[in-house]
Amino acid sequence: MRKSIVMFFIIFLAGNLFCQDEIEVNAKNDSLLIEKSQPSVSSQQSAAGSELIIVEKDSIQTKIPFKAAALSFFIPGGGQFYNENYLKSAAVFALEGSLIALAAYHYSESERYYDKSKDSLSYTYDQRRKYYGQYVNYYEKRQSDFWWLGTVIFLSTIDAYVDAHLFDYDDRKNKIHLKFENNMISLQYNF
Repeated sequence: MRKSIVMFFIIFLAGNLFCQDEIEVNAKNDSLLIEKSQPSVSSQQSAAGSELIIVEKDSIQTKIPFKAAALSFFIPGGGQFYNENYLKSAAVFALEGSLIALAAYHYSESERYYDKSKDSLSYTYDQRRKYYGQYVNYYEKRQSDFWWLGTVIFLSTIDAYVDAHLFDYDDRKNKIHLKFENNMISLQYNF
Protein backbone atom coordinates (compact mmCIF):
# COMPACT_ATOMS: atom_id res chain seq x y z
CA MET A 1 0.00 0.00 0.00
CA ARG A 2 2.79 2.38 0.93
CA LYS A 3 4.65 1.76 -2.33
CA SER A 4 1.51 2.33 -4.39
CA ILE A 5 0.90 5.70 -2.72
CA VAL A 6 4.50 6.77 -3.39
CA MET A 7 4.27 5.61 -7.02
CA PHE A 8 0.97 7.49 -7.48
CA PHE A 9 2.57 10.66 -6.07
CA ILE A 10 5.59 10.32 -8.41
CA ILE A 11 3.38 9.72 -11.47
CA PHE A 12 1.15 12.66 -10.52
CA LEU A 13 4.12 15.02 -10.21
CA ALA A 14 5.72 13.74 -13.40
CA GLY A 15 2.46 14.33 -15.25
CA ASN A 16 2.33 17.90 -14.01
CA LEU A 17 5.95 18.44 -15.01
CA PHE A 18 5.69 17.30 -18.61
CA CYS A 19 2.08 18.19 -19.53
CA GLN A 20 2.48 21.96 -19.73
CA ASP A 21 1.48 24.46 -22.40
CA GLU A 22 3.83 25.08 -25.33
CA ILE A 23 4.91 28.69 -25.81
CA GLU A 24 6.36 30.13 -29.03
CA VAL A 25 7.71 33.63 -29.54
CA ASN A 26 6.49 35.32 -32.69
CA ALA A 27 9.20 37.87 -33.58
CA LYS A 28 7.19 39.57 -36.36
CA ASN A 29 4.50 41.16 -34.21
CA ASP A 30 6.08 40.96 -30.71
CA SER A 31 3.54 38.54 -29.29
CA LEU A 32 3.57 35.14 -27.67
CA LEU A 33 1.69 32.22 -29.11
CA ILE A 34 0.43 29.80 -26.45
CA GLU A 35 -0.84 26.49 -27.71
CA LYS A 36 -3.15 24.71 -25.29
CA SER A 37 -3.95 21.03 -25.56
CA GLN A 38 -7.66 21.44 -24.69
CA PRO A 39 -9.58 23.63 -27.15
CA SER A 40 -12.57 25.70 -26.05
CA VAL A 41 -15.64 26.58 -28.12
CA SER A 42 -14.86 30.28 -28.52
CA SER A 43 -11.21 29.89 -29.42
CA GLN A 44 -9.40 30.09 -32.73
CA GLN A 45 -8.48 26.63 -34.07
CA SER A 46 -5.07 25.82 -35.56
CA ALA A 47 -4.31 23.21 -38.20
CA ALA A 48 -3.56 20.64 -35.49
CA GLY A 49 -6.93 21.26 -33.82
CA SER A 50 -5.59 22.93 -30.69
CA GLU A 51 -6.51 26.30 -29.22
CA LEU A 52 -4.39 29.34 -30.13
CA ILE A 53 -4.20 32.31 -27.79
CA ILE A 54 -2.31 35.49 -28.62
CA VAL A 55 -0.75 37.27 -25.63
CA GLU A 56 1.10 40.56 -25.79
CA LYS A 57 4.88 40.39 -25.31
CA ASP A 58 4.89 42.77 -22.34
CA SER A 59 2.71 40.36 -20.34
CA ILE A 60 3.89 39.10 -16.97
CA GLN A 61 6.37 36.22 -16.82
CA THR A 62 5.16 33.38 -14.59
CA LYS A 63 6.48 30.10 -13.20
CA ILE A 64 4.63 26.80 -12.87
CA PRO A 65 4.18 26.02 -9.14
CA PHE A 66 3.83 22.23 -9.47
CA LYS A 67 6.96 22.05 -11.58
CA ALA A 68 8.89 24.08 -8.99
CA ALA A 69 7.62 21.84 -6.18
CA ALA A 70 8.48 18.64 -8.05
CA LEU A 71 11.96 19.86 -8.91
CA SER A 72 12.55 20.84 -5.29
CA PHE A 73 11.26 17.47 -4.06
CA PHE A 74 13.40 15.33 -6.35
CA ILE A 75 16.51 17.52 -6.80
CA PRO A 76 17.98 19.37 -3.79
CA GLY A 77 17.53 23.08 -4.54
CA GLY A 78 16.02 22.40 -7.98
CA GLY A 79 12.79 24.30 -7.37
CA GLN A 80 14.63 27.31 -6.02
CA PHE A 81 16.94 27.26 -9.05
CA TYR A 82 13.89 27.07 -11.35
CA ASN A 83 12.44 30.13 -9.55
CA GLU A 84 15.75 31.96 -10.15
CA ASN A 85 16.64 32.13 -6.43
CA TYR A 86 20.19 30.96 -6.95
CA LEU A 87 21.55 31.75 -3.48
CA LYS A 88 18.63 29.96 -1.82
CA SER A 89 19.13 27.05 -4.20
CA ALA A 90 22.77 26.71 -3.18
CA ALA A 91 21.83 26.88 0.52
CA VAL A 92 19.16 24.18 0.16
CA PHE A 93 21.52 22.00 -1.89
CA ALA A 94 24.25 22.31 0.75
CA LEU A 95 21.86 21.65 3.64
CA GLU A 96 20.21 18.61 2.07
CA GLY A 97 23.56 17.26 0.87
CA SER A 98 25.12 17.60 4.32
CA LEU A 99 22.13 15.89 5.96
CA ILE A 100 22.34 13.01 3.47
CA ALA A 101 26.09 12.66 4.11
CA LEU A 102 25.57 12.81 7.88
CA ALA A 103 22.83 10.17 7.73
CA ALA A 104 25.11 7.91 5.65
CA TYR A 105 27.94 8.34 8.16
CA HIS A 106 25.69 7.59 11.13
CA TYR A 107 24.31 4.55 9.30
CA SER A 108 27.78 3.11 8.67
CA GLU A 109 28.85 3.73 12.27
CA SER A 110 25.68 2.16 13.67
CA GLU A 111 26.22 -0.92 11.51
CA ARG A 112 29.87 -1.15 12.59
CA TYR A 113 29.00 -1.01 16.29
CA TYR A 114 26.08 -3.40 15.81
CA ASP A 115 28.39 -5.97 14.23
CA LYS A 116 30.87 -5.54 17.11
CA SER A 117 28.12 -5.97 19.69
CA LYS A 118 27.04 -9.29 18.11
CA ASP A 119 30.58 -10.70 17.88
CA SER A 120 30.73 -12.89 21.00
CA LEU A 121 34.07 -14.55 20.24
CA SER A 122 36.27 -11.43 20.00
CA TYR A 123 34.85 -9.24 22.78
CA THR A 124 33.82 -9.63 26.40
CA TYR A 125 30.30 -9.07 27.65
CA ASP A 126 31.11 -5.55 28.94
CA GLN A 127 32.72 -4.54 25.64
CA ARG A 128 29.73 -5.86 23.68
CA ARG A 129 27.39 -3.92 25.97
CA LYS A 130 29.42 -0.75 25.38
CA TYR A 131 29.35 -1.34 21.61
CA TYR A 132 25.61 -1.91 21.71
CA GLY A 133 25.23 1.43 23.52
CA GLN A 134 27.25 3.08 20.74
CA TYR A 135 25.06 1.34 18.15
CA VAL A 136 21.91 2.73 19.80
CA ASN A 137 23.49 6.20 19.95
CA TYR A 138 24.35 6.24 16.22
CA TYR A 139 21.02 4.66 15.31
CA GLU A 140 19.16 7.47 17.09
CA LYS A 141 21.36 10.07 15.39
CA ARG A 142 20.61 8.49 12.00
CA GLN A 143 16.88 8.55 12.70
CA SER A 144 17.17 12.21 13.70
CA ASP A 145 19.07 12.94 10.47
CA PHE A 146 16.29 11.32 8.43
CA TRP A 147 13.68 13.37 10.29
CA TRP A 148 15.56 16.62 9.66
CA LEU A 149 16.17 15.68 6.02
CA GLY A 150 12.45 15.03 5.50
CA THR A 151 11.59 18.33 7.18
CA VAL A 152 14.06 20.26 5.01
CA ILE A 153 12.78 18.57 1.83
CA PHE A 154 9.18 19.33 2.81
CA LEU A 155 9.93 22.98 3.61
CA SER A 156 12.00 23.51 0.47
CA THR A 157 9.19 21.99 -1.63
CA ILE A 158 6.62 24.32 -0.04
CA ASP A 159 9.03 27.26 -0.45
CA ALA A 160 9.52 26.53 -4.16
CA TYR A 161 5.77 26.18 -4.69
CA VAL A 162 5.03 29.51 -2.96
CA ASP A 163 7.92 31.29 -4.70
CA ALA A 164 6.59 30.14 -8.07
CA HIS A 165 3.20 31.64 -7.22
CA LEU A 166 4.83 34.89 -6.11
CA PHE A 167 7.38 35.05 -8.94
CA ASP A 168 5.47 37.81 -10.76
CA TYR A 169 4.42 39.70 -7.61
CA ASP A 170 6.46 42.83 -8.35
CA ASP A 171 5.10 43.07 -11.91
CA ARG A 172 1.53 42.71 -10.69
CA LYS A 173 2.12 45.15 -7.86
CA ASN A 174 3.26 47.79 -10.36
CA LYS A 175 -0.08 47.51 -12.16
CA ILE A 176 -2.09 48.60 -9.10
CA HIS A 177 -1.86 52.16 -7.76
CA LEU A 178 -3.68 53.50 -4.71
CA LYS A 179 -3.77 57.31 -4.67
CA PHE A 180 -4.74 59.70 -1.87
CA GLU A 181 -5.57 63.12 -3.39
CA ASN A 182 -7.89 65.99 -2.38
CA ASN A 183 -9.55 64.02 0.45
CA MET A 184 -10.29 61.20 -1.98
CA ILE A 185 -8.98 57.72 -2.40
CA SER A 186 -8.66 56.30 -5.90
CA LEU A 187 -7.58 52.89 -7.09
CA GLN A 188 -6.00 52.61 -10.52
CA TYR A 189 -5.37 49.27 -12.22
CA ASN A 190 -3.34 49.18 -15.44
CA PHE A 191 -4.16 46.38 -17.84
